[in-house]
Amino acid sequence: MADTTAETVTITVDGKQVQARAGELLIAACEDAGVYIPRFCYHPRMKPVGMCRMCLVEVKGPRGFSLTPACYVPVAEGMEVQTRSDKVKKAQDGVLEFLLVNHPLDCPVCDKGGECPLQDFSYNFGRDQSRMEFPRRVFDGEGVKGDVDFGPTLMLNRQRCILCTRCVRFMRDVEG
Repeated sequence: MADTTAETVTITVDGKQVQARAGELLIAACEDAGVYIPRFCYHPRMKPVGMCRMCLVEVKGPRGFSLTPACYVPVAEGMEVQTRSDKVKKAQDGVLEFLLVNHPLDCPVCDKGGECPLQDFSYNFGRDQSRMEFPRRVFDGEGVKGDVDFGPTLMLNRQRCILCTRCVRFMRDVEG
C-alpha cells in the first residue's frame, strides 16, 4: 500500500495553512489555495526560469523572511510564505517600474485598453505611470511598428515586449 502522507505537504500562505502536492511549484500551490501571484514568464506547461521577478514572495528561511520567485521554488513541508507584505508590494512595484522604463507608453494611456497583463499589473501591483522623463526606445522597420512575424502562431510586437522570453520558450517547448 502506498504512503499517501508523502504526497502532500502543509505550507502556510499569508497566515493560513494549506495543503499542496509535494514538489509542486509555490506559485501553483498558492493559486490552488486561492492566492493569485502576478507573473509574466511563468506558464504551467514550461520549465520555470524566474526571469521576470514579478512573482516575488517572502519565504521564511533560517535567517527570516527573504524575497524569492514563487515560480521557481518547490513547496516544502512547513514552508511559510507571505504574498502581500509591504516588502513584497515594494518589490513588485520596483519590478513593474523597471519593466516600464523602456516601454513605449505609460499604462494609463496605452491603446490596449485592458487587454494587457502589464497594464493590469500596473494598476493592481504598481504605479500608474513611470517616474522616468527621458525618451523611450522605439522600434521601426520590421513590419508594422516593429512587429516580427515568427510564423502562424506567434507575432512579436517589440514595442510591447518586456523581454520575459515566455513567447520564445512557449514556441520552443510547447509548440515545438
